[in-house]
Amino acid sequence: MQKGVLEEYAPASERTALVLPERNFLMDYLALVQMKDQLRRNWKRLPETALQSFLDSFDIEYAHNSTAIEGNSLTLIETKTVLEDKLSIGGKSLCEIYEVINHNKAFSYVKACVAKQESCQKVFRKIFMRY
Repeated sequence: MQKGVLEEYAPASERTALVLPERNFLMDYLALVQMKDQLRRNWKRLPETALQSFLDSFDIEYAHNSTAIEGNSLTLIETKTVLEDKLSIGGKSLCEIYEVINHNKAFSYVKACVAKQESCQKVFRKIFMRY
């Protein structure tokens, strides 16, 4: 999401109310709950294009960060190119490229199961029983 989009649609009283306190787990938790509630209230106020842009950006960043933790060397821009433009990256192994693609497909599947309130267990068992 572009910086400032949420603030544009949130009332001023809600924009300035959230400050994470220092080193107090309970206060941090309560602040996060408050932020979550604020996001839920303002989520529907966002234009559809801003919302879709946020979700697309999240998917790309999530795929990049998750695979980078496992040692994938694709940069965020390269990950975006692979997922959005469906192009391979010169000098990168097919293994790394497919790792990002498959991660994105798996996450999309999990999101679809959650949206339909279905269990993903059967597919996960089928996948992991191979190994």
